[in-house]
Amino acid sequence: MTDRHIIKSGSAKLSVLQSGSGPPMVLLHPGVADQRCWAVVTRQLESSYSVVTYDRRGYGSTTYVEELHDPVDDLLAVLDGLDLGRVHLVGNSVGAGLAVDFALRHPDRVGRLVLISAAISGAPRPERMPDSVTELNNEIDRLEASGDLDATNELEARLWLDGPSRPAQTISGRPRELFVEMNGLALRAPSPGPVESRDEATAWERLGELATPTLCLVGHHDLPHLGDRMAAAAELIDGATFDILPNSAHVPQLDDPDHLAAVISEFIG
Repeated sequence: MTDRHIIKSGSAKLSVLQSGSGPPMVLLHPGVADQRCWAVVTRQLESSYSVVTYDRRGYGSTTYVEELHDPVDDLLAVLDGLDLGRVHLVGNSVGAGLAVDFALRHPDRVGRLVLISAAISGAPRPERMPDSVTELNNEIDRLEASGDLDATNELEARLWLDGPSRPAQTISGRPRELFVEMNGLALRAPSPGPVESRDEATAWERLGELATPTLCLVGHHDLPHLGDRMAAAAELIDGATFDILPNSAHVPQLDDPDHLAAVISEFIG
C-alpha cells in the first residue's frame, strides 16, 4: 500500500509517496526525472524498508511559487512531516548532491548514504570531455536556447538514459517513455526561484567530515568524468566504498532497476 502526502515547506506543497515497512529510506531523484523514476526500485525494496520518494520543486506534482528556498530544508520538512528520525538516503545526480548537503548539515538524521553519479558542489571539473559528449552538450544547449524543448528532451535521453558509450535508443519501451515524460515536465516547469546557500565551504571540500557509511556508485556507460569523480569522492569520505554498475548509464533506476535495488539492499542491510 502506498500512502500519498502533501507536505508544506515555504510556499511549496511537496508531493510525497511512502510505502512498505521497516527502516526508513528516502530515494532522491536526479535533475532529469521526478520521483516516478524510483517506482520499480521501490517495489523491490518496500518489503524490507519504509520507502519514501518526493518531487522536488520544479518536478512532477509538487506545486510552488518562485521564492528563495533551500532544498535541504525541503527534505527536512519531509522527514519531520512523516515523523521520521534517522533515515537512509539514496540519491542520484542532483539528488545525490542533496543527500551529501543534508548529511553534512544534519548528520544525526542520516544512517547510510548511497550516492549515484553525484552532482556535488565544488567537485573538480574535467579538463576535457570526449568530443562526442562536447558536441552533444553543445547541441542540447543550442536546442534549449532556441525553445525546441522536444528535441532537447530527446537528446538528453540520448546522453543520460542511453549513455554516451552506448548506441542511441539502447533503452526503449516504458523506461524511455517515462524519462521523456518526466524530463519534459521539468524542462517546461516554471522556475522555483534561487537556492539559498548557507555554507561557506563547498560540499566537496567538506567530504572528509562525513562520518556516515557511504557507497559511491556510477554507471559503466555514464559520462567518463563521473566515474573519476565518484572514485575520488570515495577516497575523501572516510570508510566509503566505490563500485561500478555494469549495465547502467546515468539513471540506473530506469535501465537496470533490479540490480540497483539489490546493490542498495546489500549495502544498507
